[in-house]
Amino acid sequence: MAIDPRFYRIDHSVTLGTLGAFLGADIIVATDIEVTDFAPPEGCSAGILCFVSSAEGLIDNFHNGIVITCPDLIDKVNGAAGIIVADNPRLAFARAVAHCLAVDHVPAHNPPKIDPSARISASSVIADGVQIGANTTIGANSVINAGVQIGADCHIGDNCSLGYCE
Repeated sequence: MAIDPRFYRIDHSVTLGTLGAFLGADIIVATDIEVTDFAPPEGCSAGILCFVSSAEGLIDNFHNGIVITCPDLIDKVNGAAGIIVADNPRLAFARAVAHCLAVDHVPAHNPPKIDPSARISASSVIADGVQIGANTTIGANSVINAGVQIGADCHIGDNCSLGYCE
């Protein structure tokens, strides 16, 4: 899987036909194939979209994947379930990926909650979703990443980096 589901979600209503219409590109073979992921040509398989813009990027078999390629390479794309023809396959692929990502999955802005008595160096970076308690001190050049919760009366020294994992 090329798209990290922690950060992005693919809109599974996007098919080869709707993608071709969005890109204003010609489609060869099937049009009702659902786009499920993105990968380089070596990782292409059923439902996965990839692109090939030169002969060097061709592989022996695209394993029923969806390939965006230029007009010169159409006859050399073997085993694809669908082909989108574009003059600039790399650009078409980038536009296709952006189009396939679900709009409702864009993270909402969640400003940090910092107690007014906390003392934070001006050179520190505090990410969205951070909570910092009363009388806590954050030193110079420290980075507090999203989701971190720091209680009251804590001292985070200079040049520290704190992260949160589930």
